Amino acid sequence: MRQIKIPYGKSEIALKIKNEIVDIIEKKEKRNKKLSQKEIKDKIKEFIKILSLEEKKNIAIAIPDITRPKIPEEFLRLILENLLNNFQGNIKIFVGTGLHSFKTSDINLLIPKEFKNNQRLKVYFHNAKSENNVYIGKTKRDTPVFIEKEYYTSDLKIVIGVVEPHQFAGFSGGAKGAVIGLGGEQTISKNHSLILDFNSKIGKIVDNPLREDIDEAGKIIGVDFLINIIMNNNNEIMELFCGQHPYSHREAVKYIENFIGVPIEKKYDLVIASPGGFPRDIDLYQAQKALTTAHFFCKNKGSILLVAECSRGIGEKSFLDLIKRFKSPELLVKNFDFDNFKVGPHKALIFAKLALNNELFLYSENVRDELKGTFITPIKDLKRFIEDFGEDKEICILPKAIQILPLEGGSN
Repeated sequence: MRQIKIPYGKSEIALKIKNEIVDIIEKKEKRNKKLSQKEIKDKIKEFIKILSLEEKKNIAIAIPDITRPKIPEEFLRLILENLLNNFQGNIKIFVGTGLHSFKTSDINLLIPKEFKNNQRLKVYFHNAKSENNVYIGKTKRDTPVFIEKEYYTSDLKIVIGVVEPHQFAGFSGGAKGAVIGLGGEQTISKNHSLILDFNSKIGKIVDNPLREDIDEAGKIIGVDFLINIIMNNNNEIMELFCGQHPYSHREAVKYIENFIGVPIEKKYDLVIASPGGFPRDIDLYQAQKALTTAHFFCKNKGSILLVAECSRGIGEKSFLDLIKRFKSPELLVKNFDFDNFKVGPHKALIFAKLALNNELFLYSENVRDELKGTFITPIKDLKRFIEDFGEDKEICILPKAIQILPLEGGSN
């Protein structure tokens, strides 16, 4: 019997498996590099030099919310210290919540405590439905660009984000932190409607309509500079790409592409996938992304078990309401309101499309009863589920599913 540990919230959970064929797919050995403190400081100093801060009165910085990989505290501290020391104006930090739910207490997890009472620094939590979002134009794909007014009117606009595979935008990071993180509800929903295009998919940047729409909107907003972070296997800074939009993001993507790809050489009866622990499994709404990766490795009509703590439960509730309304994935896909595409309910469509070809299971101590009457089956006893599945079955385990890029075209 093998014992395999996978991330679960802020800890790990042990899987005990008797099956003869159990493949663990991760890129751990290629994500061990870590930038030294000196290397990080040097890169920040070089970045500060290109900002031309002399005539700036205020700087706006977009950062991810609690549902995204956290910007390392020491890194954010160094950035803020350098900015405060190199110009006399004010800094506005915008937490890019998009349409996610949030708690104002999240500030304690996102911002170093010594800056909370700094008179020159203010933190804003974005509200996509607020009147504080202003309309500034439209992309060529007719996405109306609404953006947080205080961010848009700032003298210098920066976005900080983590770059890793994204199920529709190709890769996360770049201007997405402002366009979606600080965008209005109309902007987010119209952009996300592009997930219906075949080319809006994981690992694809060139000719990806959703990513191109984001980048165009970023130019309309006037995003000046990006700080793109590559994290190693321990969620430490592996590399930094700082520069203008969108070029520095492309450099980051080119870098990470070299070591996250996994050829799909075979398909499995059961794929057990963890999003990678907190915050990637903070709720079911976010944890779903691991299923997108998992389905590439699963046989047609095979099973996928999502292992996610979901400390904040379901997350955005509207998607589960839609799943319960139609009960079967076939009915949901058939009756989905494509003409009035909205973010939130769209997640139900993603679950349903995955469930058309694979049986979906969830192990979470925080989400069980909510799934009654849906096509996502909650599992109470993880050990028994694996035992009952059958020792003759082939199993694949993805300990950090969201951090790998499935490469189609491998041998079957």
